[in-house]
Amino acid sequence: MSTAPTFSSIPNKGTPGALTAANAAVDGTGATGRLLAFTAAAGGSFLPSIRYVHKGTNVGTVMRVFRNNGSDPEVASNNTLIAERTINANTLSQTAESIKYENVLNLALANGERIYVTMGTAVAAGIHVSPINGGDL
Repeated sequence: MSTAPTFSSIPNKGTPGALTAANAAVDGTGATGRLLAFTAAAGGSFLPSIRYVHKGTNVGTVMRVFRNNGSDPEVASNNTLIAERTINANTLSQTAESIKYENVLNLALANGERIYVTMGTAVAAGIHVSPINGGDL
């Protein structure tokens, strides 16, 4: 057991990307509408949060965050639903900012563990998904 705190020594920005397609599965399966957002390094990693930003005019939806044990995400038992975030509808404006959302996770991840994000309802313009301030140990 460690008696001193451990800090991230190498930034890990994960794999930002955008989702438009729906994935109604609540077990992490289904390649459509699923984004691999973060993969832990060999020595482990820490992921404080994931941010969502509308890319234009969209209907409301829900974002789901799954922790995967590093194995095939198509096997439901390899995934655990760890967070959800309701995303309200958005209308693109050139004078007002789009609403930003965040899932605070504060997760310590072991070697090879992954974070996947899915979206419950399809949207037209897309929602950008960004891991925030991740780091490798």
